[in-house]
Formats: sequence, C-alpha cells, structure tokens
Amino acid sequence: MAKKESRKRKFQRKALSGFKDAKKKRMASTPTQISEVEKKDYEKGLQRRLRILKQYLEEGRIKFVEGLTVIESLKSVRYAPDGSADLSTVDASVRALAGAITVSHERDEIKKAISLLEIQNIYFNFLEKNFGFFHKIMLERGLTPHQAGLAASKQSSTIAEITKPLPDFLKTIEEFWGRTERLLTFTSKTCMTR
Repeated sequence: MAKKESRKRKFQRKALSGFKDAKKKRMASTPTQISEVEKKDYEKGLQRRLRILKQYLEEGRIKFVEGLTVIESLKSVRYAPDGSADLSTVDASVRALAGAITVSHERDEIKKAISLLEIQNIYFNFLEKNFGFFHKIMLERGLTPHQAGLAASKQSSTIAEITKPLPDFLKTIEEFWGRTERLLTFTSKTCMTR
C-alpha cells in the first residue's frame, strides 16, 4: 500500500511540475508591456468612453443606489479645461462603468440608424426582385412550390436561368446579414427582455 501511495505522489509531483514549467514558459513568452501605439489607442478609447459616461451622468440617465463605492470613484475623476479626463484619477470601477455605458450608448445609436421593420422590408424586397417573377408564374398557373420546382427542374434553360445569378445573390445576402447582425442582436435581445 505504501509503495502504491508513493508512486501516486511521484506522479502527482511530476504532473504538477510539468504544469508549473508550462505555466512559466507561457508567462515568459507573454509580453508584459504594451506598445506606445496600443497605449495611445487605449487611452483615446477610454477618453471617449468617459465622455459618454459624463454625458449620461449630466443628463441624469444613470441612477445609483446609495453607498456604492463607484460614486466616490466618480467624484475623484479630475477633468482638464478641454474636457479630457486625467486618466490617473480614473479607477477600475469607473473604467468598467464607462465601458458598460458605452455599449448601451452604441446599441442605442445603432437602433436609431435603421429599424427592424426597415431591415425586413429591404430583405424581402430584395427577395421579391430576384424571385418574384418565378413566384408570379407559380401563382398564375395554380402550382404549389413543389410542383413549380419539379416543372422548372425538367427544363435546362430554366435551371441555368435560376442558378447563374445564385453566387452573387448569396454573396449579397451574406453581406447584408453581416452588416445588420449587430443591430439585430441588440434588437432581438431588447425585444426578449421586454
């Protein structure tokens, strides 16, 4: 029993030392300093987020429960005459709050740009322009979609006519949904939480 126990401990020590060695290598290979360009970009973005936070606070759009430490942290932020914040006075709680408020702000701006109804209209109008002709023929002849598909598949000229523009059509659809995805994500989450 004692031999089995010692083998188990040796294995655990070996496994642990391997884990520690891998962690040391990973830490050594991870750059600990950011470049000057990255720092300036971060500070520029933080200044923007702080301006948005300040605007929301001035407009009374943010409410706080008494006793939160972030209230004192907000009071500690110092501003220059040009309106920029002294970043050395901005702690992590203010940075986090500014980030959260900025996400909300950007969501609102995106939602103002175009409504869900407009997106749907654009999409279905595009479908109508590309397939409305075939749909119209189907209705005129009293066919079901299945019957229309069978009839179309028997004529090589019809197949060529339908399939030729498909790559461009699909590319356009992918680009459209790629551009509207962020808005739809915000809109659908908002609708589901109401």
